[in-house]
Amino acid sequence: MKRLLLCVLSLIYGFMSAQNESPAISSNDKLIYLDSVCNPASKENHKYYRIVKDYYLDKEEYRFEDYYKSGKMVMEGNSTLKDNLSKKGEFICYYENGNKESVCSYEKGRPKGSKTEWYKDGRKKLEGEYVLVDGGYISEFRPLQYWNSEGVQTVVDGNGDYEEIEDNHKGSGKVKNGFKDGVWTGSDKKLKYSYTEIYKNGKLAKGTSIDSLSVEHKYDKAFLMARPANGLEHFYKYIGKNFRIPKSAEGISGKIYLEFVVTRTGGVEKIRVLRSAGYGLDEEAIRLIEEYPEWSSGEIRGIKVKILYSIPITIKT
Repeated sequence: MKRLLLCVLSLIYGFMSAQNESPAISSNDKLIYLDSVCNPASKENHKYYRIVKDYYLDKEEYRFEDYYKSGKMVMEGNSTLKDNLSKKGEFICYYENGNKESVCSYEKGRPKGSKTEWYKDGRKKLEGEYVLVDGGYISEFRPLQYWNSEGVQTVVDGNGDYEEIEDNHKGSGKVKNGFKDGVWTGSDKKLKYSYTEIYKNGKLAKGTSIDSLSVEHKYDKAFLMARPANGLEHFYKYIGKNFRIPKSAEGISGKIYLEFVVTRTGGVEKIRVLRSAGYGLDEEAIRLIEEYPEWSSGEIRGIKVKILYSIPITIKT
């Protein structure tokens, strides 16, 4: 009996140890330590860590796996970039207790298609889908089924009372056939504003936000993505006309991915190369971004905000 008990305890201990072990990392993978907001951090001060599978190989897609400090998985899915997360396909997020938090589909880094969420205890929270609006710049979620924190289903087949609760943002109102309907109210702790919106036939008719200085902002679009002021077509024509191919890059073709911040005043800062083409081409792309005459700033509910923007530039020589 004593031997049997020891065997059982040994098996339990072995299982618990395996659960807490860090995942294996091959010589082609890259390990990155992250802080509480997923910025790079030191090993001593990290809250999460990320493994980019086959980072040191040239591939079309890379597998991203994020883990809690405990070794439990946070998130998994594929990215078209290896130095920055550009989501493609299905992404799964987990609570630290191992239960699924969400499953969502992505295309070109934006949510598109089905999404399902669960509460921490495993109860289902919502089912719905993302659709692209505003020319494909913005992903808009349409709830189909929703259960509140007390387990009551308040949205059935796209109709009922719905609550948006994401990070620092809270909003509530009615939905009809998956679209917002009537009066919606909400607030954002991070950006420090509150708002009231009126929806008709599934579209925002008008909205008013009040910022931290008690200033009112009127708007008819909840979100406006930063973009070239004269449109993407004008921007790419500008790039094609003004791009100077260095002598060292003659005969070279490739694609450069750039990331930068469009400020509240329409300026550009913090330009970063996500995928390099080398041979001096990156520097030329950066020069043109810096010199491009005008960007339209992003807005959230009529309030101008900084927006992180990424763009590909194809080189053919």
